[in-house]
Amino acid sequence: MRFTTRIDAETFDELLRPKLRLFLSVDIVGSTSFKHQQTKEPGPRWVFSFLSFYQSFHQILDTAVLPAKPARSKRIASSVNLPLLWKALGDELIFVVELRQRHEAAHYLCAFRRALQETQSNWYQSAERMQFKGTAWLAGFPLGNVEVPFDEMPDRKAPLPDFIGPQIDAGFRLKEHATPRKIVLSADLAYLLVKAGSPGMDLFFDGDQSLKGILHGKPYPLIWLDGDVRNGASKTPSLQQHKDKLLGRKRATPKLLSCYLEAWLTESRAEVPKPFIATDPFGDLRPPHDYAQRLNAWKATMRSNFLFLEKPDEKDKGLRHLPKSVLRLLDL
Repeated sequence: MRFTTRIDAETFDELLRPKLRLFLSVDIVGSTSFKHQQTKEPGPRWVFSFLSFYQSFHQILDTAVLPAKPARSKRIASSVNLPLLWKALGDELIFVVELRQRHEAAHYLCAFRRALQETQSNWYQSAERMQFKGTAWLAGFPLGNVEVPFDEMPDRKAPLPDFIGPQIDAGFRLKEHATPRKIVLSADLAYLLVKAGSPGMDLFFDGDQSLKGILHGKPYPLIWLDGDVRNGASKTPSLQQHKDKLLGRKRATPKLLSCYLEAWLTESRAEVPKPFIATDPFGDLRPPHDYAQRLNAWKATMRSNFLFLEKPDEKDKGLRHLPKSVLRLLDL
């Protein structure tokens, strides 16, 4: 598998189609320590735990997404797709899915939280007692962030492209602030949730902090979704909920959080754009006024850097591969 600049017009158009993607990262907490535990067993026994995690989490996430798919809300289209595995980075799995409507963000996050809770519950009862943490972020394409296609392999399904850009970088930095309880969200994702009025998305605000290499050191909001496995599952308050009361920690008021994020995104608009979904039926989250102009300019730049392999019609199949001198003689 290798990167390619040889694509046809159809692939090029899809590459330059405006998209908003949601990235979901699940990571094993303390995996390095777990792998270095001394055991009397021959060989690295920890590998079986990792393989079990790789296999089970994807299945659990798919199951969490699908039951709610038919119609938890009439606002959610029936064409909600399953998140796809983008990367497996050692002890971490990163999934990606394109958002078609604003309300899908809460749909996927609820499913992701349920998958984390179920995985945590299953493993906490095992001998390993591993813990997991989650992070979620948005990235808009093709301006600001880009997708880089791979060559298709014979007799194989086309691989996912690679995704690169500042919002991808920010997501990787935000992972460092996640814990088994705190599912850390990017600022634009939190903004999308509060603008959509997402039920069940009670968010907490931990202030802001500089992220290494992000926004030139400008403080970034630390917002998280509660991943406490006992939330909603028991009438008895959990240890974390008791701690919240002692510390005076409260869920962020949606209106106040919306006002704060609106101001923060407006101030950072050159580097963290407000999210928009081209196919969203509502009109309040729209692209910047100069988006179409910048997109056309970017298409021209990209077109000059990609070699098009046009798909020939049946009537002239194979003729496009003849030398140009022969094509001129044939008046093609």
